[in-house]
Amino acid sequence: MDGLKILGKKKSWSKFTVLSVSTALFTASFPFTAAAGDTWPFDGEQAHGANQPSVHGYTSGHIADWSPERDPDAALLRSRVPLQRRIAPLASTQANPNLNPNVQMTNVSGDYGNAFIENAPYTNKFAQYHFNFWQYVDYWSPWHGTATAYTPSEYYDELAQKDWQQKWFEFGMLNIPNPTYTDAAHKNGVMSLAGIFSSNNDRGQQTYKQMIVKDKKGNYPVAEKLIEMAEYFGYDGYFVNQEEQNPNVAVADIPDYIGFMKTLQKGGAVRSMVRLAEYRDRRQYVRPDD
Repeated sequence: MDGLKILGKKKSWSKFTVLSVSTALFTASFPFTAAAGDTWPFDGEQAHGANQPSVHGYTSGHIADWSPERDPDAALLRSRVPLQRRIAPLASTQANPNLNPNVQMTNVSGDYGNAFIENAPYTNKFAQYHFNFWQYVDYWSPWHGTATAYTPSEYYDELAQKDWQQKWFEFGMLNIPNPTYTDAAHKNGVMSLAGIFSSNNDRGQQTYKQMIVKDKKGNYPVAEKLIEMAEYFGYDGYFVNQEEQNPNVAVADIPDYIGFMKTLQKGGAVRSMVRLAEYRDRRQYVRPDD
C-alpha cells in the first residue's frame, strides 16, 4: 500500500489512532487486485452455533445508542491482549539497509475469508486465513463490512454471492475488528483499527452525514461513542474509508467533518493522518495540528 504516506509520527505510543483515506487513494494507489472471494456462512461441523458470538456491523443509529448491555455478546467480542512494544528495526539485518524505518504500512484485509455474516471470533477455520506477516505491518483493519446483528444468514443467497451490489441485507457503516485478529496484532506490536465505510450505493440510506451530526452543545455524539466503543472492545482507532462522493457530498460539510475527526483525535494522541476525503475532485487534507 505504497499510497499511504504517514505524517506526524511521534516516538511515544499513542492510545488512539485515526487513519482516513479518500476515494482516489483507495482506488488508484493500490498496486494489487484482491483475488479472494467472500465467504459463505459455514455449514456442517463448521456451522455457526446457536450461542456462538459473532462480530456484527453497526449503523450510525446503533453507534449513537450503543452500550455494552444493549450490544449482543459484546462482552465476548473484546480483545484482552494489550498492545506490545515492537523491537526496534535493525538496519544491518535488512535486505536494503537504506530503507527508512519510519515508513509504516497498513494492511486492510478480510478476516476469516471476508465473512459478511456469522463472523465468529473463534472458529476451526482460523488457519485457512491465518496472516503470517505481522512483523511487516504497523496497522491492521478489516475492510469487508459486516451485516448488522440478527441479520438472517439465508439473506446471503446465491444472488448476493454472485454480485456484491445485490447484497441487500443491512450492512453497518462500522465494522469493528475481529477480537482474535486484534489479539494477534497486539502480540506483534501492530495496531488494530475498526473500519468506517461510506459510499454512494451499498449501505442503503447510511451516509457520512449521519456521523458528523452535532448536539445542542456543538459536540459530536457519534464520535464520542466511537471512542467509547474502541476503549471497550480493546482496539486502537479507526480506518475511515470515505468512498462516498458526488452527488452525495457537499463542501459545506467539510468543517463538521474535520470537527468529527478532531473529536476522535482527542480520544488520544494521533500518530498518523492521510487524505481525509475527496469533495468535487478537490482533495482535502487534515493534519493533527490543524
